[in-house]
Amino acid sequence: MKEVPQTYNGIAKKFMSTISQMRSIRIDVVFDQYFSPSIKDCEHSRREEATSPVSIGPNQVRPHNFAAELKNIQFKEALVNFFIDHWDSEDMVPFIGNKNIYVSYNKCYSYKVLNNKVIKTTEESLSREEHEEAESRIIFHICQIDFDAKVVIRCSDSDILIILLGNMDHLNLSLNIWMNMGVGNHQRCININEIYRILGVSLCKALPCFHAITGCDYTPAFFRKGKVRPFKMLETSIEYQLAFQNIITDDEDILETTFITLEKFICQMYGVKNSSDVNDVRFHLISSTFQSKKSDENFDKKFRNFDSSSVPPCKAELLQHLLRVRYVTKLWRNAHLKHPTSLSPVDSGWIINDDKYDFVWFVGDQLPSTVADIIIQNDRVLEDNDNSQYDDINNSDSESEDDYDDFEDASFFTWQDLKKNTKSKVSKNKHHANKTGGGEAIDDELNTTDLKMLDIIAPVSVESELLLILR
Repeated sequence: MKEVPQTYNGIAKKFMSTISQMRSIRIDVVFDQYFSPSIKDCEHSRREEATSPVSIGPNQVRPHNFAAELKNIQFKEALVNFFIDHWDSEDMVPFIGNKNIYVSYNKCYSYKVLNNKVIKTTEESLSREEHEEAESRIIFHICQIDFDAKVVIRCSDSDILIILLGNMDHLNLSLNIWMNMGVGNHQRCININEIYRILGVSLCKALPCFHAITGCDYTPAFFRKGKVRPFKMLETSIEYQLAFQNIITDDEDILETTFITLEKFICQMYGVKNSSDVNDVRFHLISSTFQSKKSDENFDKKFRNFDSSSVPPCKAELLQHLLRVRYVTKLWRNAHLKHPTSLSPVDSGWIINDDKYDFVWFVGDQLPSTVADIIIQNDRVLEDNDNSQYDDINNSDSESEDDYDDFEDASFFTWQDLKKNTKSKVSKNKHHANKTGGGEAIDDELNTTDLKMLDIIAPVSVESELLLILR
């Protein structure tokens, strides 16, 4: 919105005037909800979104930095509630005109003019309170359309494209769906039906899980792995596509097999094709870097540039990640349902800390017991030797040398022990290979595939019977 009015009454009028100028007879405006606690708490913290209380009135003057204030969650909630309450006033009659305006927030409200008055009603059939994200609720709105229509979705978030393609099999086949993205000269309409036809049903149904497992607003991303190469792996493998679809199953046997296949996918993503165990891959990558060339060579290599995030997460960490992926994928793949999931975040890779959801990175010991015992034992040896220095200060120099020798031998023994034992025992819990953040946008990656975009991208002048606006 350009040239934001000074009062909230003016903002409400201008916003309604802007959306009512569109050609569609029906316009749906969908807002995010903000739950507390929320599985997006980590993302909100990363964005430094504030939560200070706010009250809004029609004649109240807006903050000078209106855009910065929109980072305050409670300000956004107060602003949306003000719109909902204020848009049924008589001042809105000339703006609404012959349009049918639907506003989806905690409930879905409809506004239309009858006998020169604005009639506001609650649409229970379109109300969906269980999901806070506008992306899935806009899919729910489209799924309720049971007649032929052209639908244009106006948004700036690529997540809606993924969720929409993942739910195309639940929509009315006669719908012609376009997505309007960009601003100014960069504004384009994307033909969703054509993308769905080119990618195919199987790949599109796998996209929600793919987006969640490679990093989104709810889940961490694998550091420096992105989405382009993993997407090419998914695109060429029916096995992976089926696993990405089956992650939402409630059958325990199918789910166990699915997790094994997804672990294999992660191993291949890190460049190891013939493995389905991330602990083995970690051992392979670490040993290929630190392995001694001679059996009697001390473990004294120095690698200043080795990054622990270049190895995959251990099996315990990956399990928690997959549980989170399953929860998010259920929300997205079941966006057409009023009750998308019965799973609890607490049982799906999150824990409540200070009234906020935080990630459960792993469950169990941080180190394998054999390695932990060795390290603790060596620490005790050093401590005993340090105590002996106080008893006999005259021998401090020689005892210090003995301490160093003991520590050096222990390091060598630990390395030999790792080489002799099973590969899974080297699954140290160093810094997770994940890094919070969504990675690259999927709409950018579609341009890197073999899709022929000539039939997909169209001019922005697409008329529709229904316009959905994602805010």
